[in-house]
Order: sequence, then structure tokens, then C-alpha cells
Amino acid sequence: LYYYFGSQCVHEYFGKRKTFTGVEDLKLLKNLITVSPQPANDVLKINYPNNVITKTPVLFDINGKLLNIVFVKENEGNYRADINECASGIYFLNIETTAGTLRRKIIITH
Repeated sequence: LYYYFGSQCVHEYFGKRKTFTGVEDLKLLKNLITVSPQPANDVLKINYPNNVITKTPVLFDINGKLLNIVFVKENEGNYRADINECASGIYFLNIETTAGTLRRKIIITH
């Protein structure tokens, strides 16, 4: 069970409240953080529970080169990036969370 307590996303585990802070929570967060659409065309959106992303997400190409793609925080729980300048291909999105770094494979098609 997931819910918000104050401004932090918490989950109930065997009846106890727990904040997302440990490595064991990374798998749980992976299911709560959504990246859409897949495959992406012109815009990439990230939706997440409040206060679990600690840094602005970053995008890398298949060779590991950091791309100059700006992720704009639309509001708490949503990032958006214009990816029109990216060529069609496979990319990797790094998302820093309170529990560690999530890496998602992103496919861009134009």
C-alpha cells in the first residue's frame, strides 16, 4: 500500500510506515516512477511520487555521452523534456532517487 504522509511518499510494509530511503526500496520505486511514452517521439514525461527524485533526470546516448536535454519540473511529481533534437535510437535515462539511481532504457523514434 502506497500513500502520502506529509510531503513524503511512504509505503506500508507489514503494517509499518516506511520512507523510501534504502536500497531495498529501489525495486519498489522502479514500479512507481513512470516514463512515457515508450517509444518516445517529441516529448518525454516522467511521473513519480512526491519527494523521491533528488536531482534533475539526465539522458545519455548509447555510447554513454551525456546529452544536453533539459528536463523541466512541471510540478511536484512530473518532469517533461523536449527530445526533438535527439536522433532516433536507444538512450538511457538516469533518475536519482532517495533510494539510489534508476536507469531506464528509452527508445526514441521520429
